[in-house]
Formats: sequence, C-alpha cells, structure tokens
Amino acid sequence: MNLSRYCSLSLAAVAAVLFMAPALANGYSDESESEPESQPAAAVENEILGDVERGEMAYAEDCASCHRTPARFMANVPGEYDAARAEWLEEFLPEHYAPDAQARADIIAWLLAD
Repeated sequence: MNLSRYCSLSLAAVAAVLFMAPALANGYSDESESEPESQPAAAVENEILGDVERGEMAYAEDCASCHRTPARFMANVPGEYDAARAEWLEEFLPEHYAPDAQARADIIAWLLAD
C-alpha cells in the first residue's frame, strides 16, 4: 500500500469518527428510530387523566362564581401550547381553590378543550 492511499484512508476514518461522535454521545443505535420511546410504566400509572364533562361541572361549581367565562380566564394563562398552559394551570390551581388532583385534571381538560 502506498503512503498517499494510506493517508486518504486514515483521513476518511477520522472524518467518519468525527461525523458520528455526536450521535454516539447521544446513544445512537442503528435500529429503526421511527417508533418513539414509550414512557416508563410508573409515569403512566401515576398520570391522572382529566374528564372534560366532569371538568365543566367542576368549573361551574368551583370557579364560575369568580371566573364567569373560561375564555376570559384562559386569556390570562401563559403559554403558547396546551402542554405549557396545562403545566402552568397544574402549578397554579392547587393554591387557587382546586387542591384535589382529579378535579384539577378535569378542570384543565375542560379548559383546554374549549
């Protein structure tokens, strides 16, 4: 093997390693990446799902006396996307007359459904 070909192969190997380094650092595998990773079972088991119908009733009973229209209330909730708004509501509502986790999840589901 002549020296110029050896140098070309070495440079190609170095370039390949440098190109793949970020992927390797992030746990790259050459398995199909089309299927997203599922959440751990514990996270799914502890998640409280809100019910829109119960949320409407809970809002009418617990919130509407001060916040008559949900649209007006939601206009003051920060966040561009539902996930961010739900997170903010989840932090705000326990201290604002919604200490019950299920009622809170129901109210949030109803507010975001409108």
